[in-house]
Amino acid sequence: MASQWFMSLAIVCLVRLGCTGPI
Repeated sequence: MASQWFMSLAIVCLVRLGCTGPI
């Protein structure tokens, strides 16, 4: 059940890393 939440968090992290760098 937590897989969906984890995937969402991972996507957000990837997007932030791609848009704002390692901040």
